[in-house]
Formats: sequence, structure tokens, C-alpha cells
Amino acid sequence: MAHDLKEALQRVAGCAALAVLLAGPAPARAMAADCRYSLTVEGEDAKALDVAIHCDRAGIAGFQMTEEEAIPWVKQFTIEGAPGLAPSDDGSWKLPQPTSGPLDAHYRFDLQGYAEASNSYNGAKRVGASVVAGLADWMVTPLADGVVSITLTAKPGGGFASAMPRNGDSYSIDSRALPYAGNSVLGRFDRRMVRLPAASGGMAELELVTLDGPMRATQEALAHWVEDTARAVADYWDGFPVDRASIILLPAEGQHGLPFGRVIGVGGVSVLILVGAESTARELYDEWVLVHEFTHLGSPYIRDTGAWLNEGLATYIEPIVRARAGWRSVASVWQEWLENMPRGTNAMGPVGLAEANRGGIYWGGAVFMLLADSEIRQASGNRLGLEDCLKAVLRQGGDVRQRWTTAAMLQACDAAVGGSITETLAHDHLNGGTPVDLAALWRRLGVARAADGSITVDDAAPLAAVRRAIIDGGPTKRMKAIPITAP
Repeated sequence: MAHDLKEALQRVAGCAALAVLLAGPAPARAMAADCRYSLTVEGEDAKALDVAIHCDRAGIAGFQMTEEEAIPWVKQFTIEGAPGLAPSDDGSWKLPQPTSGPLDAHYRFDLQGYAEASNSYNGAKRVGASVVAGLADWMVTPLADGVVSITLTAKPGGGFASAMPRNGDSYSIDSRALPYAGNSVLGRFDRRMVRLPAASGGMAELELVTLDGPMRATQEALAHWVEDTARAVADYWDGFPVDRASIILLPAEGQHGLPFGRVIGVGGVSVLILVGAESTARELYDEWVLVHEFTHLGSPYIRDTGAWLNEGLATYIEPIVRARAGWRSVASVWQEWLENMPRGTNAMGPVGLAEANRGGIYWGGAVFMLLADSEIRQASGNRLGLEDCLKAVLRQGGDVRQRWTTAAMLQACDAAVGGSITETLAHDHLNGGTPVDLAALWRRLGVARAADGSITVDDAAPLAAVRRAIIDGGPTKRMKAIPITAP
């Protein structure tokens, strides 16, 4: 079976290069150069940045700005010993020859101008006296052979926050990872620390950063919401999936709910969430986005066969987490699945998961997870479920910061619960196959929609016990309510 799966994966191996590009380079074994950045955020409103660079090592051929749109906003770039060096069309400042010793450089960055031109969280966006921007949107990086380590120290002035690994006031990142790294926040913002038990056995530290926009919810209430959500997710994983993360809340003026969220696991773990400025904190518990994004933290980044595995997991697990926390009813979970899982039948049928469209990526992946969960529970006499295989992957280091292949993920999953359930499902549905008979699955689970849209259950159905365990965790793990602490 494993050999058959590998053959199936080879037919979509062209996606592997994209996975490497999106996730960035693997951690370096040795640092070939070391450059230290001293950053001054000018004023509390972060209109400009002053950046001094000192590189200790020889062999640097110059510097470059990797984000093309940000090039015009790099001002007064100078390299010591190379006066009048002009930038190339590609946004690089190339020396006549690589350096033979230490090197110093300096530039200013017009953050205000760039934020006005970009006005996007994919580049830079101003909210009040704060700006959210990708690291690569303002950092000019060295041109050097091999790996370059960068340490950034924030001098007094406006505030600075980043998901990068931190040692005191310094942050570090492999420069090759910068184009793929998460957001930084500069200027005036609210910063709070949320701590809770981690799956690793220690304590997880979540740095909660809220940009400087008017919001109906108070900062304290938002912190309660984030902490409660983190605890609900931690209950599924037996601890929060990562030890450290940056949670950035970006107020969305005039909106309600959570319009958007994303996770980036390069250069540290960052979670960016757009929060409707008109929402109360209590209303946010009824939203799925933050739970979905937190769920992504507990599995490795996989793209060799597309996004269906990551997105299917998060789509499937999110309503279970909120039901176990007591934030939604069990019936509402099944209602959502009965209404939406048919959108994934093409992906789990003739199209195949590897070629799925957006609906298939999310809901085809969710159907895959439901089938896997059901079959694992049947095979184990309801002692184990999908969550047991996912926890095993996390214990092996498979969190969002790591790149894995589909085959590696499924093999690790099956090894944890016995058999080859997920590998067999992938073999049957990755590149097209017989459609899943959802109607028959609902009958076996004993769940149906009545004419008025309500959910009815049949506790005499063959898989009624499996249906109950999928939501409550089964005999060995019962639902644990997470009290809502935000007003």
C-alpha cells in the first residue's frame, strides 16, 4: 500500500517545488555570515525607519530589497567605503567585488509612504499610529554566498513586534527566509502576553499585538477571547501546539466578525487576524476563523499534493473544538457538515484531492478527515480517533514550522493508530476515483436533516457510537467546557 501511495504522489510531484517556495528554506546547519541590524522606529507613529547594518564577515557582494513594490521607499542607502553606489533596476546595491572584511551600511525607509501606497496587510497597512508590514517589505538583505543570519535590535522610539525568535531585545532569522516570513508591527500598539500549557510539556507564550485602531471590544476582553480560544484548541491537542507565537489583531473599520485570518510558520509563528471593529468580544466566540487558524499550528505545512490536507484538517477540526468547548451545539456541527460536505464530493470522486478547486480543498479535505476518523474509531473499538494520529505527528515535531510530504504525514498518522487507513483513503481519492456515498455514510452514522432543516439522530444506527465519539472524543476523552470569560 505504501508503494502504491508513493506512485500516486509521484504524479503530482510538480507541486513539491511550490511547497518549498512558499514555506521558505529549511533551518540552516551553520551560519556563513552574521549581520546585525539596529532599527530605530522614528516616532510613536512609525512614519519612517532608520536602519544601520553591521556585517562581521567577508564575502558579501552587496544588498537587495526583495519586495519590488518597496524599492522606491528605500532612501539614502549607503555602504561604507563605496560612496555614490547606485541601486540596480532589480533593487540591489552591488559592490564591485565581495568584501574581504566587515561591512557597514545604512538606509532610511519611508514607512508612511509605503503604507499609503500599499494599504494592504500583504504589504504594509497603517492603522492609527501603528503599521503592519512583512519583514521583507522594509528589510534590505545582504547578497552573500551561503546563509546569512540577521539579528535585529530595536532602539528606543516607536514599538516593534515580530514573531522572530527572540533573545532579550534582539530577534534573529535566516535571511533566506525573509521573503516568506510573517508580519512585523511598528509604531504604537497594545502588547500583552498570554500563557498556557503547551503540547511539548512546557508553557506556550502567545504575544498578542493589537494595532492602534478604534474597536468596540476592549483590549482586555480581546485578550480573554484569544486566551479562551487558545485553551479550547489546546484541549484538542493536549496542550497548545506551539511554544511561542505572535498573534496580530488588525482592526477592520466598520466591519463585524472576523473577515480574514492566516498563519505563517516561517521566521517564527505568526497569526494575523482581521477583527471587525464593530464586534463585541463576546460575539467573536461565535466566529470560526481564529479556531481554524490556531488549528493549523498543530500540523506540518504540506503542499506536495495541494492544500487539501492542511485545510481539510482545519475545516474538520474547528467545529469539533468549539462544540467541545461548549460554544456551539453538537447538532449545529452535523448540520454544517450535512449542508457543506457535498461540496467536497467531486474532490473525493472524479476530480481527486490533488486537483481540487477551493471548495474541494476545504470540504473534500474535510470529507477525507470524517472518513478517516470514522474508520479509525471503528477499527479501534472507539478507543482511538483522528486526533490520536494528529497528536502523534505533533509529538514528532510536525507543527506548522515544519515542511512534510503527504506520504510522511499519512504514514506517521497510520503508525500511531495502526493499519493503513489514511494511506488507503489517499490512494483511492488523491487522483480521482469512485465518489463517496455521503448519504449512505449519514445513514450508518445515524444523522439526518429533517424537512425544517433541523438535525435528527438515530441511536440505533450501526455507527451511532462513532458519531457521538467524533464530537465528544469517545470513552477516554469527554467534552470539556471552556467558560467564556470575555464580557
